[in-house]
Amino acid sequence: MATDRDSSYKARFSGSRHYIDAQGPVLRDSFVAFVDLLGSREHIKQLDNTLLRSLVSALEYIGPVLSSFDLPGPDVALLGFTDNFVIATPVDEAYDAGGGQTRLQMLIANVAHFQFFMMMEGVALRGGIVRGPVFLADHFGTGQAILDGYLLESTAAVVPRVILSDEIVAQCRMTLAKEMARLRAYARIRRLFRLTRTGAEDYVPALARLVALDHTDGRAFVSYLFGREPGERSWADAERHKQVISERLTITDPRVQQKYTWLAQYHNFVFSHVPDMQIQGVLPGEGFEWLDTL
Repeated sequence: MATDRDSSYKARFSGSRHYIDAQGPVLRDSFVAFVDLLGSREHIKQLDNTLLRSLVSALEYIGPVLSSFDLPGPDVALLGFTDNFVIATPVDEAYDAGGGQTRLQMLIANVAHFQFFMMMEGVALRGGIVRGPVFLADHFGTGQAILDGYLLESTAAVVPRVILSDEIVAQCRMTLAKEMARLRAYARIRRLFRLTRTGAEDYVPALARLVALDHTDGRAFVSYLFGREPGERSWADAERHKQVISERLTITDPRVQQKYTWLAQYHNFVFSHVPDMQIQGVLPGEGFEWLDTL
């Protein structure tokens, strides 16, 4: 039977139902992304109503994305404070065992959507994705995973990328290996019964393009340009991404140059097969690999 205290907890932490039990707030083992918006001081100095509305629009966008999966079990929670954001989803091994998208994959996809949309508004970000205990509410968050994510972001990300901890990379590789094994088994069955090719034989799991490796330091990071190829709107997005980076490359500040040179190389890597989409004046994106080639 629910108590008055239970009702009070649920009312006060309405947006964090995954971190509440019958006794109140609880820490839960979670996949957590800690994200920091870069250049916040400059944005604040230049802040006017137009820039403010762009930033608010970008932040409003992420809410529906986080809830769009409409799946059973725990989903994704978001907490924003100053220029930092925490995106988390509780680990749900029973759900993950059922196949399909794992909770970790959904978190990475959400981070990719968020990072891409912010880049379209001219705001770069960096961050870290880790696993550990956390509590997350509408207005408050705490736990070792938030600290670990912050430390990963602040000490290792360096350039505008959201990097994965070694534990997260290992889990991604394990998930991808299972998916590739399933696809190979499917292809063998089709060959055995001489069934017509359906195109599934050439399918590349989404996770294989959601994570890439940066050879400069061996770090795996979220590839937020994943899935931007097909369709007219996607090409328009790619053109806009190219334009944003090209404009920032004209800034003479060495720190800004370092960040956007890296982004230009990453852009050229993703669109290496499209000469017209290359950003000129920077090295080709040869220092990267996709997760499925690691």
